[in-house]
Amino acid sequence: AELKEERLAHNCIHRSNNSFGKRIRNYPFNKAAQIKIVSFPGAEFGNGDISIGIPKENDTICYSKLLESIPLNLPQIDSLTDIFYNVGFSGTVYRETGLACYDPRNAILFFDSNGKIFEYIEICFECQKTTESSNKISIGMPCEQKFDLIKKFFRKVGIKYVELKE
Repeated sequence: AELKEERLAHNCIHRSNNSFGKRIRNYPFNKAAQIKIVSFPGAEFGNGDISIGIPKENDTICYSKLLESIPLNLPQIDSLTDIFYNVGFSGTVYRETGLACYDPRNAILFFDSNGKIFEYIEICFECQKTTESSNKISIGMPCEQKFDLIKKFFRKVGIKYVELKE
């Protein structure tokens, strides 16, 4: 009975009804002049090195290797922050589980007023994990369906490449 209750607690619900004005004050949304969602190829193997994540050269994101890049408008940012900050676990969660894979193909990039990326969230939809550029940011509570909601958002905005099988 406890295990069943624990599983149910992992389901997502709309826990809060924080307004867009309140949600947009969360870092890094409050500092971003522009936000883009992107896709990029999975892990690359070359010269004996493995490159996983956002394509970079000399610690700088390599835009030419991005497959798709879509800037978000205010209604889209409203939808994304609603998923991050208003959707969470339906009950008390005592343990979180996850898969061991990590081969991200998507990210959310936060740009400053000079057009430079100052934060990002890398996303692996297959194993439902993220890597953030700093510990100041997160996608909120990683409830069971949250990655499906974010994936649906990416597709609705126009990103086609969100999983390997695609």
